[in-house]
Amino acid sequence: MRRSALAIVCLVAALVLCLAPAGAGAATPLTIGTGHKPGVAVDGAGTAYIAWFGLESNITSLHFCRLARGAGACEVSTTIAAPGTTLSRPFVTVDGSTVRVVSYRYGLTGARFDEIWEFTSTDRGATFDAGHAIGIAPFDEAVRGPGDTLTVATNAESTGLAVQNVPLDGTTAGDAQAILSTDHPYVGTVGLVNASTPLVVFDDGSSLAQFRRYSGAGSLNDPASWTPPVDLGYADYPRLAGGPSGLFLLAGTLDNALVVRKYNGTTFNAGVTVSAAGEDAQAHLTEDPGGRLHAVFGRGTADGLQLAYATSDDGVTWQSGVLLTQEHPRRRPGRHQPGPRAADLGGEGRRPGDADRRLLPGPLRGQAEAAQPQPGHGDADHGHRAQGGVAIAVRAVGGRECRGGEEEEGPEGVARQAMGQRQGQVPHHGQVQRRHGPRDRVAHAGSLRRDADQSDARKRARAGPQAPQDRHREGRAQLPGPRPALDELCHGPAAGRGR
Repeated sequence: MRRSALAIVCLVAALVLCLAPAGAGAATPLTIGTGHKPGVAVDGAGTAYIAWFGLESNITSLHFCRLARGAGACEVSTTIAAPGTTLSRPFVTVDGSTVRVVSYRYGLTGARFDEIWEFTSTDRGATFDAGHAIGIAPFDEAVRGPGDTLTVATNAESTGLAVQNVPLDGTTAGDAQAILSTDHPYVGTVGLVNASTPLVVFDDGSSLAQFRRYSGAGSLNDPASWTPPVDLGYADYPRLAGGPSGLFLLAGTLDNALVVRKYNGTTFNAGVTVSAAGEDAQAHLTEDPGGRLHAVFGRGTADGLQLAYATSDDGVTWQSGVLLTQEHPRRRPGRHQPGPRAADLGGEGRRPGDADRRLLPGPLRGQAEAAQPQPGHGDADHGHRAQGGVAIAVRAVGGRECRGGEEEEGPEGVARQAMGQRQGQVPHHGQVQRRHGPRDRVAHAGSLRRDADQSDARKRARAGPQAPQDRHREGRAQLPGPRPALDELCHGPAAGRGR
């Protein structure tokens, strides 16, 4: 429950900072509810309109909160009566007293199993109507426009990368949509070059991106109305944001950095580094009505999981800082558990008299219960943790110190061996890892991108897109990951738009 609440806490923290004047500090974050994938829109007064889906493992609820700038709680907090269920991020728009929440739903009992539904409030979110269908494309990413419409893009659909333009005026687009790519079907993101011209970026399974732009003539739901695809090279988990300063693309690099590229009318310029390290799958970008860019992204550190924030007036010069840190539980003052402590591979935090430690797979003798897997928090978690069904325990090794890579002399003058170099019999079953080289060859050179558990339901997690009959099912559970899923974090939008 705590990790789901954190998503909403982080969202509000980023939102408050994005609304604050330049140079202002972040306000204390607050919890407005528990759930997944919040979407938010902000009006001219700084009031936030937030929607997300709940924690239920079967039929998920659709929640809404109206939060005034500087307030400590929601002015309005309600559950919208919505048919079916969803695992997709809702999109929120606000125009004066009219608030719309758009949500992809499935498990419906009507003519179609899945549809996009629009729920409208004319009293600033105090009440919502019964809703109606406006389209069919499953989406997490969308942009307001052109005009009083919403343009959405899909991810990992068996039909390919689809874009659908749906009306917000009470009518419907039906099942008309444009399939823009069958070989680049992943993580579609959409932005506006200008008020009437959408542009869509999408990936293949190797994170090689392409884009297509609306030509200006014909229906947006006809693929013939879009320009031919243009290659962009490597761009992992792309995110678009447009406004007075232009259209910008945030994406990850092969080196795990986050870069921003500006559209120049023909293609996107070379990237400017926003952060040397960051979780691109959890990153997001928005541009406010003044043309200022705001990026939020997660990153793991030795101290815990951080929510970082960066801002720029031109997309070239960036200022950044940390909004929020979820501290690693084993680093919290006063927290002590019986049995072996977590390994300190670098020597930081060692105390006089501490035994040196080595990581070994398998239970310790007489400590089977202490070696049960516990939820992990990123690569810094060297305590008890599940890895491929094998418990990782910490065993004291007298006279030896784990420092990785080199042998050092111990207190008795004997050589200390680096972790994984021990020869001979070990008091547990399992393969002995010698030195720190790779045990198996990988498909290509370079560092691994991230834990497989942290990736979205796309790309490397499977061979290809799911068929429609397998994509959404009743009873599909929200399983906890090995660390807080920052996929639900901080999509701070420009005024009147939601992300």
